[in-house]
Amino acid sequence: MKKLIVILCALCFTFISNAQENEDMTSLKEDAEKGEVEAQLKLAGYYALGQGGLEQSYEKAFYWTNKAAEQGNTLAQATIGNSYFLGMGVVQSDEKAFYWAKKSAEGNNENGQCLLATLYFLGKGVAKSNEEGIYWAKKSAEQGFPDAQYLLALCYNEGRGVKKNKQQTIYWLNKACNNPYWVNKNSSYKNSSNKACEMLKEIK
Repeated sequence: MKKLIVILCALCFTFISNAQENEDMTSLKEDAEKGEVEAQLKLAGYYALGQGGLEQSYEKAFYWTNKAAEQGNTLAQATIGNSYFLGMGVVQSDEKAFYWAKKSAEGNNENGQCLLATLYFLGKGVAKSNEEGIYWAKKSAEQGFPDAQYLLALCYNEGRGVKKNKQQTIYWLNKACNNPYWVNKNSSYKNSSNKACEMLKEIK
């Protein structure tokens, strides 16, 4: 299960960044300050990556993501949960990580559902429960989230919360390995898909 934590560590702020060349940063900041969620998330992404002429700052990335999360954006809520889990841009807190992951997951966000599953598996911020972990991992995986698909493969391979099942392990590895989720989001992050492809070669 440590494999999953490594995967999630790479997710903080990466999936909210949608950097564009020649972005008018003055207008973007004005829109973010007016409360426009898309602008807040985009500005957070720029700060996280140190793009758009802005100095990298996870603290400022967290600030703007939190603004969007408080307005009910489920992707922002998942990101805030992950930030608390990792202590990135904010003081680490498993309890707050669980709070935001749960809000995001219940809003049907696949990122939040995967994070919530992880917290249940690890017993972070909540009593450990493999059953709840499997429930939320399946919710996320069925929405096409590769990290959750890889997580389910690990669970079926290890017998965590479910009976060991090689057929199911291979099924979810194939799903994760061939998943275009991150490519479709113009993200270079494909760690879970790459890991699934590697494991698929080993298990066959």
